[in-house]
This record gives sequence, C-alpha cells and structure tokens, in this order.
Amino acid sequence: MNDRLFEKIKNVSNIKNLSGLVIALVCLNLFFIINIGKSREQNKDGAIYFLNVGQGDSELIWLPGGVKILIDGGPPNKKAAIALSQILSPFDKNIDLVIISHPELDHYGGLEEVARRYEISALISNGREADSAAYKSLKETLVQNQIPEINLFKNDKIKFGSSVLKILNPDKSKAKKEKSANETSLIIYLKNPKMTAIFTGDSGLKTEKTILSNLPKIDVLKVGHHGSKTSTGENFVKKLTPKIAVIEVGKNGYGHPRPEVVSRLEKYGAQIFRTDLDETIKITGNGKDLKVISVKQ
Repeated sequence: MNDRLFEKIKNVSNIKNLSGLVIALVCLNLFFIINIGKSREQNKDGAIYFLNVGQGDSELIWLPGGVKILIDGGPPNKKAAIALSQILSPFDKNIDLVIISHPELDHYGGLEEVARRYEISALISNGREADSAAYKSLKETLVQNQIPEINLFKNDKIKFGSSVLKILNPDKSKAKKEKSANETSLIIYLKNPKMTAIFTGDSGLKTEKTILSNLPKIDVLKVGHHGSKTSTGENFVKKLTPKIAVIEVGKNGYGHPRPEVVSRLEKYGAQIFRTDLDETIKITGNGKDLKVISVKQ
C-alpha cells in the first residue's frame, strides 16, 4: 500500500474488534476499515438468503470467505430474527453489516430485535430517517450497542476479498431532496466469482430509468417493492434478464405481486420464487449454475 493511499485510511474507532478480518467501505474517497468476525464454514463459497418475514424485505448476503451482510429486517416483528436463528449456528451471534435500504417500517421494523440478538459491526443507510417511534427506538438501540452508522450513496462500494457491492442509487442530493422514500432506496449490485445480484429495495420505475444505461445482465434479482406495478419495468427486466427473480411478499391488500410483473419476469426467462409460497429462500452459485433451496421454518 502506498503512503498516499494509506493516508486516506481511517479506522472507525467504536467498532467491535472481533477478528483480524477486515471489510473496506469505499465512500467519497474515504476508506473505512471495519473489523469483522469469522463465520461458520457452512457457507464458505457464499449464499444469498431471502428471509420469510411476511409483507416486507430482508436479505442475508453471505459472502465467500464468511462475511455476513443483512439488508433490511422486515416489519416490526421477530420474523427476521427467527429466520436468522434457523440459518446461523446458535454460537454465531455476529452480523458484520446491516443495511437499511430506506426508512420504511416494513424494511427496518424488525431490525431492533435483530440488534438485540446479534452483534452488529456497523449500520449502512442512505442518511434519511423516519419520524416514527419504531425508528427512534431502533436508533436508541444502535447507540446503546455502540453500532456506528455510515451513509453510502451512488458509486460507493463495499469490498471484501473477491466480492464487491456497488451502490447504484441514490446520489447524495437525491437522498435528501427526493420526496418519495422509495425512490431513495439503496440499490445494490453484488458481484463475485460465484454470482451476481441486484437488490432494489422499493425503488420505482422512475429510478429504474436513471440507472438503466449502466446495468449488466445478472443472475439474481430482488424484485422491487414486493412485486408492485410501480417497479420492475419492461426495459429494466429486459436489460437485466435475471435467471432468478425473488419476490419478497406476504399477505397484503395491495395485490402484490401484480400479475403483469410476474408475466414480465417470465417473458424474459426468469425463474420466480416467492417468500409467501417458498418461505425463506437460499441461493448458491458456482459461477455457472445456480441452486435454490427452500429453508422451511
């Protein structure tokens, strides 16, 4: 490492020192080095879990090498925490990073229970906050547990080994000024030698258009906004042509997932899985083939 680069590296002082492994958050030309804990060897080659949390979102990314990143925690219940307990060893109480895609209750509501049960090294968000008792309680829990919060925006990256998670949305100004919280969702592109995936939060058609030109073809798509008609547009799906599309959905009065969204995904060759039908879904890859397993609760 050259001296100039070394000068840009700063340690986040209040992050728990769990082991010698590190993960780098590359944001705004500033490098944060976060110490993380070793995980079981069960997923040494990596996996993505889409947790069955009802009408809400929660995904666990298990990177090759053992790093665990949780995106969202579902609605305000214990379902995310229970799903994690069925995936992780009783002796594995560490989650390296938690990401809130955007501050809506069906995405952050279950995180307080997760924070009570697991040691979290850092929280990633887009900087927006919710004006709710549940969100204020979550923030208090983060402070009590000395979990630092880091804001990431478009073009920032999370790197570990051969894995990169790149933020595609929002840019910093949009995160502050956009009226719709959905459109400020952190859209995350995961790439490693095993598989590629995009996690969309609740981003809608307007945001999909803004990132369309730079999108690659991918293996796995986390379908936007629980299969709402306001997301997963024709051009978006055509550009990505995902092999697998996962809809995180529960009992609802919105008609999710919408038939036209399902038809659109099928039109471009995606195999569709739903957490309301398939429960927690585990996806693994070897760089060529993908394997999908339903983790029954």
